[in-house]
Amino acid sequence: MFLVIGAAVIHFADWSGKDDAVTITLSGEPENFARPAGETPVNSRSGDDPGPAVSATLADGEDASLPTVRAARPGEFAGAGIEAAPVEEAPRTEGDALAGNTNASVIRVEDLPRSGETPREAEPPPLRVAGTPPPAPDPALYRQTGNGPMPQIAADGRRSAQYYTRTFAATDGAPRIGLIVSGLGLSRALTDRAIDTLPAEATLAFAPYARNLDAISRAANAAGHELMIELPMEASGISADQLGPAGLMTSYETADNLRRLDWMLTRFTGYFGVTNYLGTAFSEDAASMTPVIDQLRGAGLAYISDTRLGDNVSLSGMASAQTGFLISGSGEALTAELTRLENTARENGRMLAKIYVTDDNLDTVAAWARGLKDQGIALAPASALID
Repeated sequence: MFLVIGAAVIHFADWSGKDDAVTITLSGEPENFARPAGETPVNSRSGDDPGPAVSATLADGEDASLPTVRAARPGEFAGAGIEAAPVEEAPRTEGDALAGNTNASVIRVEDLPRSGETPREAEPPPLRVAGTPPPAPDPALYRQTGNGPMPQIAADGRRSAQYYTRTFAATDGAPRIGLIVSGLGLSRALTDRAIDTLPAEATLAFAPYARNLDAISRAANAAGHELMIELPMEASGISADQLGPAGLMTSYETADNLRRLDWMLTRFTGYFGVTNYLGTAFSEDAASMTPVIDQLRGAGLAYISDTRLGDNVSLSGMASAQTGFLISGSGEALTAELTRLENTARENGRMLAKIYVTDDNLDTVAAWARGLKDQGIALAPASALID
């Protein structure tokens, strides 16, 4: 099994303002992380100068130069101190019930069976056959908070981890590849291209800082993709500033990390799970990671990681998976990576991979994904490779 360690590091400018710009800097070298504007790039493994990096401005129409910023400190985060929205009193009339609660069930006298009649049975939910896209957001699967809609387990036990998946049935005997395309949302043009050119079976993961995530996620859902959200986490050689104001850090108190997590989980609805963004240091720290996993489990979400979890971090009781490939590069290097991914999937019967999308690699990945069927390989939504 090959594990290609690549990283996309995000710099944020004045996140609290309306005209914030976001720049993402990528490098083909393992774990090369770009510092904020004006600072020296750092290689977290060797400390050597990694050489020139490829930069792309991701906030459309905005300048690539960024001021130096600092991350929100404990107690300063925008989501801190916001209480959940008050619960309204239950509607008292039939009209109020139907207007204020889409799940309300009002029984009228004329609906009751008459003597000798058989009570009407509720219609069964529609059957979801293979290839069915995820359904639209269901109000039963979230609750309103001061930050926005928070995922929850529905009263009937339904979880987002199962409800918002794309159904899948592979050809008998065909190896399968699950593909998570990450780093979406920050550039609307690039995101629109990904939604339009990638096969519907590709799973799309969005950065929590992206603007208009609700509208973008609806477009992705309409195109048939299942969705995830990224959680920026501490990695070796990465400062809090580089993760943005909602980044999860081992140096923060648990309550501060959970406030950040709550804010990220309310960015949009209809996603089946979350995946890490960086996070090698945070994921291995059981004291920091366990409360995050507990929160995700309680919300009914899946967790897919491309980093190693600490030995004492348990994923029991929730849908989860570990990626086998973190793909990076462009051009011939990327093509070679995709070929190795195919070969490994044939050997193992299945493989789950992740790639951060860029202008340089999107067309190559999209064409490769569309051609997998001709290679005798089934492209599967990531949820189909969850244990």
